[in-house]
Amino acid sequence: MTACVFKKCNFYGVEFLGTNLRKSNFEGSHFKNTMFVGALLDKCKLRGCTFENVLFVNTNLDDVKSLNKETPGVTILSEYPKLDISIELKSALDELKSNNNITKCRVLHLSGNRYNNLNINMLLDKYSEKDLIGGLKSLKEIKKDICTLSCLIKNLNSALNM
Repeated sequence: MTACVFKKCNFYGVEFLGTNLRKSNFEGSHFKNTMFVGALLDKCKLRGCTFENVLFVNTNLDDVKSLNKETPGVTILSEYPKLDISIELKSALDELKSNNNITKCRVLHLSGNRYNNLNINMLLDKYSEKDLIGGLKSLKEIKKDICTLSCLIKNLNSALNM
């Protein structure tokens, strides 16, 4: 997906994971609660874009016009965050491993019996640990697929009556 034109589009809760967007034009677009993880953005145009809670992780931004670490609403991480979680949170996460609707898209669990530190870190920024544990426990028997962080957040909000 290269050289696409997304002028004046709204991106809310979008996760660009390893997406090739080289030479794409996003001029005048609005990004909110959006993640670019390992995305290829060489020569992208972002002039006039606005950003709210947008995260770039492990994404080379050297050839991206109109974006730098001082851009308001943007966080840039050169590597995935490290995570030190409590035994209680670890237990709540482990209980979900048996639900394929949650594990197959790797929103919380990665291959090799690892956790998705990036997404868990984002959840801990949004919820208290107590609320996150309670919300995760309520999703143990969920019957629909949870394929994105924004979908997980929507379900957690519902479970927590937020």
